[in-house]
Amino acid sequence: MQPYEFQTTTRIVFGPGLALKAGEEVVKLGGTKALIVTDPGVEKAGLLNGLIEGLTAARIPYSVFNKVEPNPYVEIFDEGAGFLKKHQCNVVIGIGGGSSMDVAKGIGILATNGGSIKDYAQGLSVKNPPIPVLAVPTTAGTGSEVSWHISVKDKASNFKMSVRSPYAMPRVAILDPTLLATLPASVIAATGMDAFTHALECYISPLASELTDAIAERSLKLIANNLRPFFANPKNIEAAGNMLQGAMMAGMLISHARTGAVHAMSRPLGGFFNLSHGLANAILLPYVMRFNWVAQVDKFANLAQIMGEPVDRLSKREAALKAIEAVENLCKDLDIPLRLRDVGVTPDKIPLMAQDAMEIGTMRLNPRIASLEQVISIYQMAF
Repeated sequence: MQPYEFQTTTRIVFGPGLALKAGEEVVKLGGTKALIVTDPGVEKAGLLNGLIEGLTAARIPYSVFNKVEPNPYVEIFDEGAGFLKKHQCNVVIGIGGGSSMDVAKGIGILATNGGSIKDYAQGLSVKNPPIPVLAVPTTAGTGSEVSWHISVKDKASNFKMSVRSPYAMPRVAILDPTLLATLPASVIAATGMDAFTHALECYISPLASELTDAIAERSLKLIANNLRPFFANPKNIEAAGNMLQGAMMAGMLISHARTGAVHAMSRPLGGFFNLSHGLANAILLPYVMRFNWVAQVDKFANLAQIMGEPVDRLSKREAALKAIEAVENLCKDLDIPLRLRDVGVTPDKIPLMAQDAMEIGTMRLNPRIASLEQVISIYQMAF
């Protein structure tokens, strides 16, 4: 039996229109001026409007730091921390995808610990609790609103690093499905498969426990049942809400059961080619599943059942392989590109990416041990 600890300090509030309550949440946390951390696309789409209306109603002044970009560099975090200090904010609200929430979490840490975010990505311990951070996801994917992780990209090496600390968890996560209504189909597909990958890798992780398995199974079911209808119609509030909850559960898992080879291999794709994390995961997932299934036959067979496949008359082996087929069909239905070459990846970087992937800690948590040569082979099959 797997010993485990499970910790979460994030207060989760879920429901349509709750972004309007953000000001009330800031007041509860003792905030007197908020820093809103976001990206230009979220701001342009008008997704800050409800949040700002709520802050105004609660008489909370605010400043906006809107320089977040996908796979954010160290410099964005550090600049944001300087912006917070300059504008004398004492609470941070990250609204957007995983990058905006990660930058908000990083700024919260830097406000009380000092230095550069690179220091903590390279192993320096986060000693002091951050200033309060609220996370408001506008995609159903990363789970950053409840996770211990912050992804950081180093400009010099193109290496994607990670800050991992319980202090990286936001104090409040506001899950408002109405904020997802204008998402492009391609973003829904990539972020939804990101959440699915989180849940699946945690489900088959050697660190999985009875508790994480229960959460993973529910997360996988929510995503499998709702991603297609959400992809077809982002204004489907029920599907959007179920996807938000499934992604949030998967985000909890990655702090505890951790991820595996898919995540280790996707990070160099973000580093070398600036490929979005969710899309990289989605493309790699079926290929890594074909490598991994022999290590977790029972769980792969159960995944097929969770995804609605008829497995009653199949052997465990047949059912496990049916799970891979079900995931491949899901990706096809979501118009996910089938190959890395379709998204601009070039084969010359495969050896370097494989070496980077082998250095990432989650590779050592993959259920099947992978050699450098095997990682190269998986990249080549996915190419």
